[in-house]
Parts: sequence; structure tokens; C-alpha cells
Amino acid sequence: MALHPLALQIIAPQATPRPGLPSPFGTSALTGFSGALAVFDMLSEGDLTGNGYRLLGDYELTSTGLLLPGGVSGLSIGLVPPSGSYTMCIAAKAAADAAADGFFVSCLDTDGNVGAGIRYVISTTNVQGQVLQASGTALTTTTAVTRALDTWFAVCFRTNSALAPPSNIGFMLSNTSGISATATVGALNTPTKNFRIGDGWTATKGVKGTLGMLAIYDGLKSQGDMAAIIAAMRSEMATKHGVTIP
Repeated sequence: MALHPLALQIIAPQATPRPGLPSPFGTSALTGFSGALAVFDMLSEGDLTGNGYRLLGDYELTSTGLLLPGGVSGLSIGLVPPSGSYTMCIAAKAAADAAADGFFVSCLDTDGNVGAGIRYVISTTNVQGQVLQASGTALTTTTAVTRALDTWFAVCFRTNSALAPPSNIGFMLSNTSGISATATVGALNTPTKNFRIGDGWTATKGVKGTLGMLAIYDGLKSQGDMAAIIAAMRSEMATKHGVTIP
């Protein structure tokens, strides 16, 4: 049936990228860095770059960010890394009662053999980045500075599957200068799956805690860029979330 000329047509919102259009969910200085693919302040469901990505799944947002219940109940943001080279930054904390290792963000394959992520290891209270080869062999990068439970931190992670180790992966923490650790062995495969928040697909369960912000960029950022991204994230965590990150 044709619509009456004065009838209201309701069109459901789409979660498809809309490059060049402003985000209806707010603004962020983190979108000003080149190659910004998605920026979430976790105070709303939407990506602040205007690329149209959203939190997909069941979730709870608070004044400090996205609650992560742990287990395998993670979220997708509908974004697959466009290449094997990308940089990711998060502000997060593991809950005081977190009792198991888990991922804050990862793009691991469902078989757990392709991709990367930022993982919290409860046994040693380290923030780690884990990259897996096609064989399933874990390549682990552990930061030089540990983080206790219930403690906020910001970390920037970069990886490039086209580079030989140790240049293919690196970290920078909010209170350190330079890359604090690098992987020493193994080649990397280009990720093929969406970024997941709060779980590691079927390979590794998600950590219990809070994710305050997430920013993902195409390409391998320099140490200077990583430091600037962390600084911008720390600033917005203070002004938007009321959270001070050392």
C-alpha cells in the first residue's frame, strides 16, 4: 500500500559506516587522529567518529563506562581490522573481585588462531597483549608495569602482521615512556574477525571489569602518536567520566 503524502515513515537506524558524517552520539578529541576507525566513550552505544559502528549485544553502561560481566557474554562493534596494521587504545580496570584471566578487547578468530587483543592476567595482575599464530601458538607481550585489580589504566597496543618480529607488536602504558615490551618470536596473521569487547570469542573468556573508552586506528602509530592518544584518552576520562588515570 502506498503511503499517504502526509504519513510519517519510520526508518530503522542502520549500523553501517557513514564516513564523513558527524556522530549523533557526541564528540571526542580522539577522532582527530588520522586513521580513526572507531572511538567509543562508553557513555552511549555509538561510535564518535561518524563511521556508524555501535555496540551490538546486551550491555550496561554506567557513568564510568561499559560494565564487563566476564565469561563469554561479550559484544561486537561490527568492525574487522581493514588490514594487518592497526593501533588500539583503551581505558579500563579489572573488577576487585575478578577471578579469571580475560580479554578487554580482541579480534581473535573463533578458532583462537588469528588476531590480537588486550588481556588482563589475574594471576600476575599484568595487562597483556596476546597474539596467536595460525598454529595456535601464543605469542605474549607483557607490559613492564603491573596493574592491580580495581585500578584504572590506559594502554595503547599496536600490531602489524606485515612486519617481522619484534617490530610487529608493541605496547605503551599511561605512565611509561616508550614501548614497554615487544614480542620476540613468530610471524602474525592478518585478523579476519570483528573486534569483540569483553570476551575472546571461544578461545578465551572475557575479564570482569569496566571499559571506559576504546579507540581503534588504521595503521601503525608512532610512539609520539600513541603517547598523544593516551593523553587525550586520560583527559576525556577525567572530564567525561570523572576518572583519574595515572
